[in-house]
Amino acid sequence: MSSAVVNSVIVDGVGIISINRPQAHNALNISVLNGIEEILDSWTSNEEVTAVIFTGSGGKAFAAGADLTELSKLSPTDVLRQYPMAKLFNRIEDYCKPTIAAVNGIALGGGFELALACDIRVAASGAKFAFPELGLGIIPGAGGTRRLTQVANRSIALHMILTREIMTAQRAFELGIVSKIADDALEVAKEIALTLSGNGPVAQRLAREAIKTIDSEGHAKEQLSQAVAFSNHQSIEGMRAFLEKRKPNFAIDEETSCSQQV
Repeated sequence: MSSAVVNSVIVDGVGIISINRPQAHNALNISVLNGIEEILDSWTSNEEVTAVIFTGSGGKAFAAGADLTELSKLSPTDVLRQYPMAKLFNRIEDYCKPTIAAVNGIALGGGFELALACDIRVAASGAKFAFPELGLGIIPGAGGTRRLTQVANRSIALHMILTREIMTAQRAFELGIVSKIADDALEVAKEIALTLSGNGPVAQRLAREAIKTIDSEGHAKEQLSQAVAFSNHQSIEGMRAFLEKRKPNFAIDEETSCSQQV
């Protein structure tokens, strides 16, 4: 199955989903998100598929986050109720079959969140990870705050999100964010997927569910915080500045005062 922006193939029982927008560093627009959803729908009852791998086309990017041209047009209500990214990543986290991210390049913002939603992450040696959202006046709102805290720890999550620091694959491996570094992340991901196909399906699913801790309150807080961020004029300025390739002007006002509760 393939579309203009998402390709999929089944090889030896392994379903491979490739984000296919290399000219945009595989940015996740709504067409990409809906395309992934459709592929997952078709594979849910397909017994041939025993595991799912996500990767990016072009060799330079896994996924560079949300498409800001689309995101900048959304209202706070749209972000909270209609934008499909958080819902899709929750589905990937809870998918009936194991998921692997073959991070073969940059994974920024929503791209990093997509990788975190997967059960296993394999990174190419040149892969890089970052959450640049605060520089745009928004937050990682598709599971990033919760999942990075769970995968690494609270200190690392606060550091990466607040500083927007770019993390190398080696550092991500040292912190347990990725479990393997490989010259060819996709090939190693395939090998892992084939290993998983030898597990008892029911036991494997039970093990995945037992390992994962679901913090619904934390997820709800993240979603609400993202909607609040979008209702602030600073998010408009941040995304507009990015699209105009200039530094944002986050003016100090009452909305940024410590006396204001968020």
